[in-house]
Formats: sequence, C-alpha cells, structure tokens
Amino acid sequence: MISKAKAVVTGTLLYEGQPTLLSEASIRGIPSIFPDNGGISEFFPDDYILKYTHSEAGSLLRKFKLLDSNQYDLQTIGKENQLFIESKLNEDVLLKKFKEIINYSQ
Repeated sequence: MISKAKAVVTGTLLYEGQPTLLSEASIRGIPSIFPDNGGISEFFPDDYILKYTHSEAGSLLRKFKLLDSNQYDLQTIGKENQLFIESKLNEDVLLKKFKEIINYSQ
C-alpha cells in the first residue's frame, strides 16, 4: 500500500523514537507529511518541505495543497528521503554505532 501512495501522512502528537510508517515510506521513496515535533525531523533532510506545525491551524492543509500544486516534484522529494534514510539506517552505520556503544560501556 505504501509503495502505491502519493505520500503518507501522520498526525501523531507522540515524541516518537523511530517513526515506522515514515521510515518505511522513505525506504520506498515515498514522501511523508508529518508534524514537526519530537525526533521525527531527524529522519528527514534539513528544511524538509512537507513537515507541518501541529498546533498551527491550516498548516496540514497547506501541505496537502502542495501535493496537488505540482510546485514540488514528489518523486524527487521521495528519492531525497530514500537516500537520507539509507545513509542513517544502513547496516554499516548501525553496526558502527552499536560497536561504539559496546566499547563505551566496557
């Protein structure tokens, strides 16, 4: 279902450690619309155009309108997300971080 979506949307108010839906969409090159709270932004490039302010009336609606405006190339946004998430969650990076943690605790 995610692979066939134009974009995925979440409206969570939780401070998520790793947003599964958004990570899965990014791996598949699908853009995500999400609130700018918690650590979610860490999973996306800086100045990500589709994040919104949860407490600001109309912020989410403006992001939906961007999807239909053709102002931004959604495939490019999706590809940028894919490259970004792969750079953060690839096996080599994760193994290096785990080794640092293990060595630090010894």
